[in-house]
Amino acid sequence: MKKILYLLILVATVMLSACGHSDKFVVKGTLTTGASMNLRVIYHSGGNVVSGVTAADGGRFGFEGSSAEDALVEIYDNEYHLLCRVVARNGDDIEVTVNPSDAAQYKAAGNDITERWAAFVRGSVGARTAAARNAAVARYVTSHKSDPLSALLLMTEFDASGERAAEADSLFGLLSAEARASGLTAGYAAILERVTSATSHAPVAAIPYLDTEGRAKIFKPRSAARTLIAVTTLDTRRDSVAQLLRDIHARHAADVAEFDVDPDTLTWARSVRADSSQWTRGWVAGSISGVALDRLGLPGVPYLIIADSTGRQLWRGASVSEARRRLL
Repeated sequence: MKKILYLLILVATVMLSACGHSDKFVVKGTLTTGASMNLRVIYHSGGNVVSGVTAADGGRFGFEGSSAEDALVEIYDNEYHLLCRVVARNGDDIEVTVNPSDAAQYKAAGNDITERWAAFVRGSVGARTAAARNAAVARYVTSHKSDPLSALLLMTEFDASGERAAEADSLFGLLSAEARASGLTAGYAAILERVTSATSHAPVAAIPYLDTEGRAKIFKPRSAARTLIAVTTLDTRRDSVAQLLRDIHARHAADVAEFDVDPDTLTWARSVRADSSQWTRGWVAGSISGVALDRLGLPGVPYLIIADSTGRQLWRGASVSEARRRLL
């Protein structure tokens, strides 16, 4: 009788612990460097984006979130360098191990798709070129058309900028309804439609914007043989993007026109006034879906376009290194 009672108590304890956080997911992590630093956390769920900051103490960190359906969780360092991605929903306990100097070698456990995603990144992506990463993703997608991981890889690992958008659209079309079932992929088809639209590669038309003094102006890429157009926000205009714009301007490699799409115009204006940059800088209403930029079919920010004096797009994409190579 005592043994039966003991077993009942043990089963009840296990059941209670198993549903101990059915209203949230928990992520625990380790930085292999043992560093103490702030980390930025962003997760996407049901069309919503939740962001926050957590601290690693001696390399150990943790945070909680809440999502009734699969959420795409991204962990960045304080300078917005991506460290890892996982999928989590309420009830999940996720564990990650990250090497900040080689984030592609991260390990993750807690559910099947998260573990397979980390294994794919370690084995097939690493620090190779965009073309090599795209080829690896394409091979996986074509042989795993019903796997939700295929959709996630297309969304996150496949570079669909510029002329690669058509291939991304074709690969996405191969996926079964089962692979697309996750709410995480709902907006991806719309993005692909935007970047493959007939107008997205048409010559850049006039872009209405406000300058730092709040005056309405219109930009037209007619003053130089080449113009680098950068669409950014204050958060995405960091490090490599800012340095690229400075270098291109300093070397007179092209005219530079930078348009911010932050909703907070006052914060943007204060930031710009404190900056000594001399190129065209303005704020555009409605973000990338507003009237001024919608026809360009931008998939997100930051985004870069190189145009000639007629507005013809010579190149477009999110790769700072590729823009630098083409202009310098």
